[in-house]
Amino acid sequence: MTTNKKTVQPIKWFAAKTKYSTAKKIKQLLERLKIEHYIPFRTVMIEKRGKKVKVEKPVLPNFVFIRSDYATCLSLVNEYGLSMSYLLNLETRQLLVVPDKQMQDFMFLLDFSEDAVQVINENLQYPARAGLGHFIHTYKCDGDPIPSFEGEPTPVEIDGDIDTFTNMVWENLNEDNKVSLFTRFINLETGE
Repeated sequence: MTTNKKTVQPIKWFAAKTKYSTAKKIKQLLERLKIEHYIPFRTVMIEKRGKKVKVEKPVLPNFVFIRSDYATCLSLVNEYGLSMSYLLNLETRQLLVVPDKQMQDFMFLLDFSEDAVQVINENLQYPARAGLGHFIHTYKCDGDPIPSFEGEPTPVEIDGDIDTFTNMVWENLNEDNKVSLFTRFINLETGE
């Protein structure tokens, strides 16, 4: 006699790339399905038909983070038709899993509010200067599991464009630990 017991899958954070301007639609569906997710938005002023209006824009355009099990994540694309593709771990070719601690730290940084958190050392400021970047490590050292990095971003000199810098960082990562790399360019004049 065989039994059809469903295996309980672990709940994890998965990262997905979305199509342009679909973040709000995806957020609404995930909320309706009661699936934990993280899509940080910020309020910006734009000019529409000669008037300044406030609009909500994603902090990380075209990215969504979903906390669920593997099967549910796949069903969002296959059954609900969400226009997104999950990031893959390049070594295992499995969906990229973001460790809980990293996700908590990431959400804390993006949701930072001066009303909720007291800044103890206000001298820790990072001036916007052409050719200077601030590198945030993913892990602080080897371990099992690998411990998340904690501390201040490492200042780095940047020569060339964002693609040159990204390639330089990728080529200098430890081969045994290469999983993914996120780089972002922010225009100092517009803040975009």
